[in-house]
Amino acid sequence: MSECELVRLALKDQQTACKNREQILTIPALKPIIGRQIKLLKKELEALEAQMLGHVRDHEELSIRMDILKSIPGLGSTSAMSILIAMPEIGTLNEKQVGALAGLAPMDQQSGNWVGNAPIRGGRAALRKALFMPALVASRCNPDLTAFYKRLLKAGKPKMLAITAVMRKLIIIANALIRDQRLGTQIKP
Repeated sequence: MSECELVRLALKDQQTACKNREQILTIPALKPIIGRQIKLLKKELEALEAQMLGHVRDHEELSIRMDILKSIPGLGSTSAMSILIAMPEIGTLNEKQVGALAGLAPMDQQSGNWVGNAPIRGGRAALRKALFMPALVASRCNPDLTAFYKRLLKAGKPKMLAITAVMRKLIIIANALIRDQRLGTQIKP
């Protein structure tokens, strides 16, 4: 992961911490101080993200990949950039590899008489984090992924499992589109 992405994630975490702190403050005089910190962090985040987007636009291959990712309903500039940073090898992997590398593939336990669901584990946590919100958006706004999500819920799957499945579909679709160098406006999961 690049240093810029590490700093961006740290600033985002600090911003969240300040917002949480602001909500629980009981002394009114402290609220403006926290408010100024939140504004400063927002300004710093915007500047860093603009710098990162500028870097992407200056490199033709990254720019093409970014445009392909942004063409997928549910993915925006920030999440597309996070995917490019967290998974630079996107477009060169098969479905199983991309799911496992993202930590979104179910992993069976092979020992003893264990019975139960196969949990996801391993992979790149930053990539999973970058895919969560786009999966929520896609499960509501992307017609194909909405149908997929609703089908899982109708089959009795828990909501978090369905969102995780949408996350996996998103990264698999992104990988295929980058591999094929095509935009993702009319895609089926």
